[in-house]
Amino acid sequence: MSCAFSGFEAAWSIFPLIFMVFFIAVVVMIIKKVAADRAERRLPIEERWGRVVTKRTEVRGSETTSTYYYVTIEFDDGSRQELHTDGSIYGSVAEGDIGYAGIQGKRLAGFRREAGMTENKEEVFSSWHRCASCGATFRGERCDYCGTPWMGDN
Repeated sequence: MSCAFSGFEAAWSIFPLIFMVFFIAVVVMIIKKVAADRAERRLPIEERWGRVVTKRTEVRGSETTSTYYYVTIEFDDGSRQELHTDGSIYGSVAEGDIGYAGIQGKRLAGFRREAGMTENKEEVFSSWHRCASCGATFRGERCDYCGTPWMGDN
């Protein structure tokens, strides 16, 4: 009596199943990545005052490569954050630039450099105030975000 399937035929009969599971897993990962990117781009852009500390790139791939751009910004409260950005923003900022960083999730959506600013952090940030109502940093007599007047150092 002979078996209906030999070992070789049995292996080939489950190959389509294994291939399909792998294919579905790849498609699910791609869909999750696209959904996460869309969700991050829908987040509001928060503007924070800071200084570009460093920039770096990361190249991934072998025969076909992709370049990823990162900018590290030090904020007026002393905290630092490395943010992913696109090539045009990466190319428009330089280490030491001081200004407003437009942050959207973990992405640097834009950077507006303040002309004539020095790299001395204490000198730059000493003319800025923290709003008692919303916590934003601003120069001048009123908060740029909520309009609360500056009451001086309490």
